[in-house]
Amino acid sequence: MRIKILVAYHKKTTLFKNDIFVPIHLGRTLKEKETKDGEILNEDYNWLIDNMIGDDTGDNISNKNREYCELTGIYWAWKNYDKLGNPDYIGFMHYRRLFILNNSYTENKKADFCNMIRI
Repeated sequence: MRIKILVAYHKKTTLFKNDIFVPIHLGRTLKEKETKDGEILNEDYNWLIDNMIGDDTGDNISNKNREYCELTGIYWAWKNYDKLGNPDYIGFMHYRRLFILNNSYTENKKADFCNMIRI
């Protein structure tokens, strides 16, 4: 069974990337426009370019990211399924919203993000 989980990004942060997790930069065509987070630094933008696919490739609606948010990534997956290797299942997650499946996790415990995800 082939599974891909798109991990939505719009700025530089912890990278989740392996055979299952596929990072995607959302709203890539809007680089020149200021966001609610301010202007993106060229160094951070280049990191996004180097480490993930953009929702501005193939058939896309990247320029509508301000209106549709994460849906531009879901649209991209729908229209560019072959670029993900035609998986049996596609999931979607946001880098800021992680499932914590480790019962021993507490609010005060400092945990590495990569160790919080269990498949």
